[in-house]
Amino acid sequence: MMTYRKCKIIYILSFFNVLFFVQCTAATNIEHAVPKNKVINVEQFGVYPTNNKKEIDAIKYDRWLKIKKAFEYCIKNNSDLHFPEGIFDVGARNFPFQKVESSDGALLDCKNITIFGEGRSTILKTSSVYGADVIQLNLVKNIIIKNFSITAELSSKERAGSNGVSITNGFDNIILDNIFIYNLPGIDKGNYIDGGKGLTLQFDPNVNSVKGTLKATNIKVQNCAYGFRFDAVSVSDLLKEKINIKLQMEADRTFQGFSMSFGVPTENVKSGSKLNMEVDAVIKNSQQYVSFSRVVGGNYRFIVDKTIDNNKITRNENNEIWYKADPLLFAFLSNYAKNTNTSIKGNVGNVDCKIWMGAVGSVVEPYNLSNKTENNTFNFDIKGKSKEQDFKVIDYLGNSISNSAINFSTNTLKKTTINKKIISTNSVSVK
Repeated sequence: MMTYRKCKIIYILSFFNVLFFVQCTAATNIEHAVPKNKVINVEQFGVYPTNNKKEIDAIKYDRWLKIKKAFEYCIKNNSDLHFPEGIFDVGARNFPFQKVESSDGALLDCKNITIFGEGRSTILKTSSVYGADVIQLNLVKNIIIKNFSITAELSSKERAGSNGVSITNGFDNIILDNIFIYNLPGIDKGNYIDGGKGLTLQFDPNVNSVKGTLKATNIKVQNCAYGFRFDAVSVSDLLKEKINIKLQMEADRTFQGFSMSFGVPTENVKSGSKLNMEVDAVIKNSQQYVSFSRVVGGNYRFIVDKTIDNNKITRNENNEIWYKADPLLFAFLSNYAKNTNTSIKGNVGNVDCKIWMGAVGSVVEPYNLSNKTENNTFNFDIKGKSKEQDFKVIDYLGNSISNSAINFSTNTLKKTTINKKIISTNSVSVK
């Protein structure tokens, strides 16, 4: 028997805004909304959860083939696909909710089918030697995925890690809801972390495909290198698209809770181009809570908290260092951000610096995006203690921060005197 979830609305009075989140307590089973389509149970295609941790690869592959067949049937027949309770391990392959790479860049139309489980008791899993994202939504549109747990196992660290839900190359009208992503294996490669991302968007260059709307709500990520990670080879590629993302999530025990990092532009960007992002995120116990690099556009509201000791915060739950090349602890990094509205409130404990803002680094930025943080509204109410300064400016060739409203609470600034240039080129308040 399916039961409804009990929900309550929690209001959070912040220093600058009143935010609210809907907190849902899951019952033993999750009620799937009244189906608009006929519902197909994967068992009708011979798909059953694992009952043996030592399953051979052939059994996992057979499960994957049958899930693929069920998925294709549901698209063809406008049916929703249901997974019962249990662990569904497909081995070294992504779950087959994707389009195989093609040169035309066209998106697979999934006809608005819903793929749903029973909440945390329905676990989608990959187990591999060389890494396998659990769900990789490659070049798909018109699909709803909800009420799952997601995890992965890795038996070698020689090649790649595994992500939870990755959206790659092209997408439109994707809805994700009530998904718990945990214990993903990420590999420290020396100059980056491979895998370990809870929810991630990744785009290869020169892929001519639609990049449209994504709504992801009630996403919880635990003990993964990244809670949310959005990256692309070039920021100018993204700003040509009509990307519209709404995200409501929580991340706990991460290297970076929320991260957006885009590469150097490869052409001029049309005036007024920006990402349409609406983000509400609660981030707990992160080594680096929020990191922006070449972020243009969006409204971001973060609640941050720290409940564990510093000697644990740079390590995952297996006591492994997240990323040896980057030991820094901070609440917010902007190098650079433009045309954003960003607020951060909460406690980050002891960090190297609460806020770093300014240029992207020692880079001469080509084309018409200047190498500085500009035209933003920042609201900071961050408790904690910085080693030296609470607010540091990243300056390169005289470029740092301009034409932005920067509002600090007295909780935020304890050790910093803001230099005259920043005051003269921005609207700065401390209260």
